This record gives sequence, C-alpha cells and structure tokens, in this order.
Amino acid sequence: MTAGRPPAWNPFRAHDLRAWTEPVILATKDRVSLPVAVRNLVDVQCPGRLIADMSKPGVAHLVTEAEFAETHDTLAAAARENASVALAALDRFQAVPVTAEYRLVLSVALRSHLDAIQVPIVRLVVEDKRLVLWSEAAWQSGRADRLSLINSFTQSVPGQ
Repeated sequence: MTAGRPPAWNPFRAHDLRAWTEPVILATKDRVSLPVAVRNLVDVQCPGRLIADMSKPGVAHLVTEAEFAETHDTLAAAARENASVALAALDRFQAVPVTAEYRLVLSVALRSHLDAIQVPIVRLVVEDKRLVLWSEAAWQSGRADRLSLINSFTQSVPGQ
C-alpha cells in the first residue's frame, strides 16, 4: 500500500466518503496505528491526547480534550464533593495518548471495555469526522442493521 492512499481492498477508495471502518490488530505496547485514510478524515493532534467516552458497552467515542473540557470541569467539581461521582467518571472516561507516529495508546481499562485483551483487535470507525473504537463483537452484532440500510440500493448486484 502506498502511503497516503486508501488500501486497494476498499472498493470506494476513489470516492470522497466521510466514513471509514477497519478492524486493526493492537501493535506492541497495546497501540492502535491510525491509517493515513483515517488521519485524513479526523482532526488528531500528534503528539497529544484524546478522551474516550465509554458510556456504551463495547464502544468508545473519542473526543479532543477541548471538546471534553466543559464536561471535565463539571465532573471535577462534582467529584470533589462526592467520591461516587469520581469513580463513575473514571469508569466512563479514559485519556488516550496519541504518539507522534499517530498511534493510540490504549489503557487496560479501555482494552477491557473493547474486549481487546484476549483477542487484541479493535474496530476503527470514522463517521462525520468522529473517531470511534468498537469491540469487534459489538460491531458484528450490529452488522445486520447496517446491511439493511443498503438493501434497496443493492438489489441488482450480480451473484445475489
């Protein structure tokens, strides 16, 4: 694959799509390398940090620290008054360091949330400039719903 170009397996690579999905294997030190196509679709500062919102099982929505700032300040103030709020915030949000080489460093808590400890695979998804990590099992469980979205467009595909 040539750097900066989408991989040959993508049948829509010549189109200006605002979406991307690909399962990736965790590299050494529990890192996920962001493909060039993903980097072109989302605004990721390197080196830097993103914040993972793990409110949905098997899914982590990644936002910038700037996008998270107001939520952070609100939760930090509440956590000073109530330790249960602090624990809930720690359970829901995780910092995700981004290296200069565009690698996301996943914590044990985030890998556990994404079911990526025993099988070190996560699903990268970009939709409308938002980066989301999915457990592969959670992604596959919603596959039938996603495929139903395109059925009316694909009724004349040869071989079906």
